[in-house]
Amino acid sequence: MWIALIDTALTFSSHAIAATHLAPLKHGKKWDYLFWIVWAALFTAFSTFAPSLRSGSPALSIAAFTLACLAHVALYFFTTTGSVGERFFLLLSYAAFFTACCAVAQLLQVFFLPENDWLYLLAYGTVLSAMLWIFLGQFLPVFRESARYVGQTWRILSLLMVLFTLALMTWFVFPSHITDFTFAQTTGLLILVLVMFTTYAVIFICIRNIAVAECAKQTEMRLELLITQVQAQAQATDEARRARHDLRHHNQTLLHLAEQNNTEEIVRYLRGVTALEKTAAMTWCENDTLNSILSVYAGKAAAAGVKTDILAQAESELPICPAELVTIVANLLENAVHGAAASAAAEPFVRLRVYPKADKLVVRVENTCKNKLNYPEGFPAEKYSVGLLSVQQAVTAHDGELFLTAQNGIFTVLVLLNLVP
Repeated sequence: MWIALIDTALTFSSHAIAATHLAPLKHGKKWDYLFWIVWAALFTAFSTFAPSLRSGSPALSIAAFTLACLAHVALYFFTTTGSVGERFFLLLSYAAFFTACCAVAQLLQVFFLPENDWLYLLAYGTVLSAMLWIFLGQFLPVFRESARYVGQTWRILSLLMVLFTLALMTWFVFPSHITDFTFAQTTGLLILVLVMFTTYAVIFICIRNIAVAECAKQTEMRLELLITQVQAQAQATDEARRARHDLRHHNQTLLHLAEQNNTEEIVRYLRGVTALEKTAAMTWCENDTLNSILSVYAGKAAAAGVKTDILAQAESELPICPAELVTIVANLLENAVHGAAASAAAEPFVRLRVYPKADKLVVRVENTCKNKLNYPEGFPAEKYSVGLLSVQQAVTAHDGELFLTAQNGIFTVLVLLNLVP
C-alpha cells in the first residue's frame, strides 16, 4: 500500500505544482495553494484506499479517470486568471509532457530497472522532477515572454498538444501494454518524446525571435522619431532666430511707412506677411511628441502619393509616456500609409483624428485598403501584424480599448486610452 500511496502522491503533487505555476493565480498564493494541497491530498487518499477503482471494470476505471480530469480542469480555471486560450494551451501542454513522463518511467521499469518497486518510485520521481524543470523552468519563461505574439494560434498549438497526447496514449500505451513492446515500438516511443520536446523548442525559439525583432523595430522607430524631434527643435530655434532678425526689418519698414503716413502700403505689406505665415510649418496640436509623429508621417504619406486628413487635439502634457504614444500612433500611421499605398484606390487617403472625450484620449485612423478585406466580426488576432500587437500591448497597459474593422475598402482603427489613472 505504501508503494501505491507514494506513487499516487507523486502524481497529484506534480499536477498541483504545475497548476499553481502555469498561469497567474486568481485568489493569491495562500488560498490557491491551499485549494491544490487539499485537492492533491483528497485524490491521493481516494485513489489509494479505493482499490476497486484500479481493479474494477474498465468502464469504472475510465469513469473515475474522466471525473478526476474534469475536477483538475475545473479547479485549474477556478484558481487561475488570464486568457482562456493561453491557460487551456498550457494545461494541454502539461498533459502531453506528463503523459510522456509516465511512458518513459514505465519504459525504464520494464526494460532497464530490476524488479524493485522502490527503484521504480525513485525513477518515476526523478523523471517527474526533470519534466517539471524542463516545462516550468525552461519553456514557461519563454512562453510568457512571447505570449502576446501568439494570438489565436493557441488553437493550432493546442491541437498539436492533443495529437502528441493521443499518439502517446493510443499508439504506445493503450491498448498495447508496454511490457509487450517490440524494439520498434520502444524506439518509436523515445523518438516521439524527443520530437515533442524538439517541436516545443523550435516553436518558442521562433516566437522569441519575432519578439526580439519587434523590440528592435520599435527601438529603431523611437530613435527615428527622437532624431526628428531634435531636428524639429533645431529648426524651430533657427526660425526663431530668423524671426527676430526679420522682425527688426519689419519694424524698420513699418516705421518708415508710418513716418511717410503711407497707410495703404502698410496694409498691403501686412497682408503679404500674413499670407507668408499661413504657409509656415503646420502645427496640429500642443503635444510635441504628436506633432513630431504627424510631421514625419504626413511627409511619408505625401512621398507615397497618399492624401492625408489630420485633425489633432491633445494637451502638451499627457499621462501617457512619449514612448507609448510613439508606439501607438506611429504604428497605426505606418500601417495606414502602407495600406493606403497598396490599396490600388483611385484616391488613396489616410484620415486621423485625435481628441479627448470625457476621461479618454480617442485615436481614430482610417485608410483606404483592398476591397477583399472584410472582417464583419472584428479583426482576427491571428492576422495581427507585429506593429498592431505592439499597439495592443500599449493600449492594454493603459486599460484602454482597441477596435479594428475593414469594410468596403476602408480600414478603421479606434483606440481609447484612459487619461485618468
